[in-house]
Amino acid sequence: YGGPGPGGRTVTELLCGAYMLVRLGLLGVWGVVGVVVVVGGVAVVWRAAGAGRGRHVELPTYPFQRRRHWLDPDARLAAQGPPAARRAPRPWGRRPGDPSTWRYRTEWRALPAEATASVVEAAFGTQPDRPRPLSGVWPVFVPADAVHEPALTQLSSIVSRLGGRPVPVRVTAADADRARLAALLSDVPLTGARPDDTSPDGPGPGAETGPGVLGGVLSLLGLDTAPHPDHPTLTGGLALTVTLAQALGDRYPDRPLWLVTRGAVSTGAHDPVTSPEQAMLWGLGRTLALERPGGWGGLIDLPAILDDDSARSLAVALLSPADEDQSAPRGPGLFVPRLVPAETPAHAAVTPVETPRSPAAAGSPSLAGAGPSDGAGWPPAGAVLVTGGITASGSLL
Repeated sequence: YGGPGPGGRTVTELLCGAYMLVRLGLLGVWGVVGVVVVVGGVAVVWRAAGAGRGRHVELPTYPFQRRRHWLDPDARLAAQGPPAARRAPRPWGRRPGDPSTWRYRTEWRALPAEATASVVEAAFGTQPDRPRPLSGVWPVFVPADAVHEPALTQLSSIVSRLGGRPVPVRVTAADADRARLAALLSDVPLTGARPDDTSPDGPGPGAETGPGVLGGVLSLLGLDTAPHPDHPTLTGGLALTVTLAQALGDRYPDRPLWLVTRGAVSTGAHDPVTSPEQAMLWGLGRTLALERPGGWGGLIDLPAILDDDSARSLAVALLSPADEDQSAPRGPGLFVPRLVPAETPAHAAVTPVETPRSPAAAGSPSLAGAGPSDGAGWPPAGAVLVTGGITASGSLL
């Protein structure tokens, strides 16, 4: 038994290794056989080994998820002709593509009616016994001043219609303390009648009269754009929102947090940004979505005037149709951001040129000296900030 096998190992060595795997519970009897014969260099006919028992199936080399994460092909490249007429792409870093295809921008588009049909039916259906899409208690955090009371009233009405029980929580800049806001969350009553239970028709479907649960948290704190008393470069609403996210993670880490702004995004030329200070909330929200996906609801930007059509779109946004977590309810519908190719201005068009920086870099492309064909170049008016300098793209600059 101690002689060398076809693979250069002794059978004793193979058996010792297999024995250790069996002791660890990582190998069965057939596994031992496999170790001995496969590692030993013997070809195994597995169909004969399992003849008469079970069935043989083809397994992939790894579990394919079949989920596509790449951007759609650039329409400008498709217009250049069939693939055979274009130069075959080379591995990344060898030669960049046309720089005019590198730029993308965000475009807001209204969700099609078919994408929101089921959500609209759940929220505004006429069936008296239809299930309500929301449940539980929904604290609505709002700045303590009375300026934003109309938004609070409208939002609370929508939450109640969808089946939740809104509870307003008014806070000031002095409440921007993690422990303080966690205590306010703990003090939110999770029992009692729903606001619509006092209607003449009695409690609506899904009424909660016993112990309840926290369904989620809505924050209107971003509407406070006054400078923070201790950090004037930040708004009081941003500081409160950061603290609320921390407190919610401490107290209810799996409950969704929805951040509501007004005038922080533009869905088009007819809908300009009116409150750029609140745009900071969108940067914060996207970070929270990555760091706390289990406790994230979404970002909603309200219009200047929340009419009936916009209110309907707001109700749809709270139900996250098609898992959309960034939306802007407007009169024409619910707008969501999409990444689309950006046209390169004529004066900014550049062409990569070969300028090797060292013998080792010979053949590597560079944008040094690149510019429009007329040689005008791009004269910066001041300091230029280049981000991502250590990435593959940054190495080309």
